[in-house]
Amino acid sequence: LADPRGYCRKLRRRVDSLSPERHLPIFVEKILGEGETLREDWQVDGTTGYEFMNQLSLLQHAPEGFRPLADLWTRHSERPSAFIEEAWLAR
Repeated sequence: LADPRGYCRKLRRRVDSLSPERHLPIFVEKILGEGETLREDWQVDGTTGYEFMNQLSLLQHAPEGFRPLADLWTRHSERPSAFIEEAWLAR
């Protein structure tokens, strides 16, 4: 888009006009560089999450990340953390 600010602001006005009784969030696919923040004048609620996924990927690839992620998965899903068991359940 040539004018992301204009597009996002127009989209915000349109979404707000369709649902004036409640705020509906708008997320944009914007990769933020290191130290960069999402511009507030775009009137959007956030990005699609590349920054979070980058951090999660680092944790997934670090050997010391396995146990905390496995424990978190098991605690919240009440399912096994072993991938092979999940694969069999999925079948």
